[in-house]
Amino acid sequence: MDCVLPFTKNDVLDVFRKTKTLLIDFDGTLVDYKKAADKALEQLFQEHKLPKKVLKAGKNDFEKINNSLWREFEKNTLTLEEVRIQRFEKMKEKYAFEDSPKKIDEEYLSYLIKNTTLDPKSLSLLKKAKNRGINLFIVSNGIHYVQEQRIKKTNLLEVVDGYVTSEQVGKPKPHKKIFIHALDKLEVTKEQAFMIGDSYEADIVGAYNIGIKSCLIKKGIEIPRWVDDKKPIIITKNFNGFMYFYLKTQE
Repeated sequence: MDCVLPFTKNDVLDVFRKTKTLLIDFDGTLVDYKKAADKALEQLFQEHKLPKKVLKAGKNDFEKINNSLWREFEKNTLTLEEVRIQRFEKMKEKYAFEDSPKKIDEEYLSYLIKNTTLDPKSLSLLKKAKNRGINLFIVSNGIHYVQEQRIKKTNLLEVVDGYVTSEQVGKPKPHKKIFIHALDKLEVTKEQAFMIGDSYEADIVGAYNIGIKSCLIKKGIEIPRWVDDKKPIIITKNFNGFMYFYLKTQE
């Protein structure tokens, strides 16, 4: 497995011995959000009869717009509703969508749900962890009803002990409230929990601020620049890589 251990292996093993719960981000960690989003946008463009020649540029523009707005949401400078409206207000400035931004967003989200998939290997690895008595809990900044349907579609309800979204608790990651909700729900301490996510700011810093150790999912294995030495204890290229490593330490 390709991984980087910013801490020593003994430190990591010591953390894992205490771990009873895996807190897992959804988009970009468990599921390939970009793949689902690209397919959803493709179907949205078809629905609105936009020319195929602009699709590639449309995907790039939407990714930049959407990522920028979600970062503002995580900083608490935009509400979830503002993210949903503004992303298609901005898209309408470049592309000939006819409906209101709200309606376009609803159409996009229906396609996103439809195109969300989970790697069968990920589900299998989660089942192995579950069979070893590990709690599994999804912690997501996504829209509640959308994430709920996507979680159901991927059959994750077969293995997870629950899920929480920022919309449920009123605060997004990295705010402590969403992590506290997960700990309280599972009746575990911060020392017994471990966070896995692909966003340094939302997942890793958020977990660090409440005293939860973490793994950063990052395709490029170069060491990022840590803010105030807030860092994960493991960096891996993908979720399955982390799970193989984690389960091996539990044997």
